[in-house]
Amino acid sequence: MAGVIYDFCRGRGSRYPADFLARWRRTLSCDDCAGYDTVFKRKGCTEAGCLAHARRKFDELTKARTSPVADQALQRIARLYRVEAQARGMTSAERLAGCM
Repeated sequence: MAGVIYDFCRGRGSRYPADFLARWRRTLSCDDCAGYDTVFKRKGCTEAGCLAHARRKFDELTKARTSPVADQALQRIARLYRVEAQARGMTSAERLAGCM
């Protein structure tokens, strides 16, 4: 089961996520804030990166014309976005049936 938690902090230091997630030992999705690095170094913690942040990096490489692989990555991400758009509004059962 997935869940979402919002924890307001007065700063961006690594102590905030480290303290809040002290006992966390699963997969965590967050932005690329360096404050989470200490959490991801713990055994049992897995980072699930943000696709939008990854896409932005590939876009920068494509614009700089420094990586042919970046072009392929952007094409694949575009396909994923199309699938998401098609699935938007479907029930869980409808999405599952589409995968079979």
